[in-house]
Amino acid sequence: MRPLGWLDLDAGVRCLLGRPQARQIGVADDLLRQADAADRYRKRMGYRHKVFGDGSLSAAAQGLGMVPVAARLDAEYLRALGVVLERIERRRMD
Repeated sequence: MRPLGWLDLDAGVRCLLGRPQARQIGVADDLLRQADAADRYRKRMGYRHKVFGDGSLSAAAQGLGMVPVAARLDAEYLRALGVVLERIERRRMD
């Protein structure tokens, strides 16, 4: 997966917010797997993956769909951000 920026985290959160809370961990894991697969594909083939994007978390989130940009960072947004950060950390530890 490409290096993370704030926009990647926001895209990941916005992807989770459109899903039931019980599915958000699985969706976050899917996002990370897709971003990683797309980055490996991009490095090997020299161009972006047609479904998963360019290897960034934001491109993978766009492929799965996202809610609109939040007007404010409410409790639901912050909880979803915690899920994204926890899954990123867990993946890095594996």
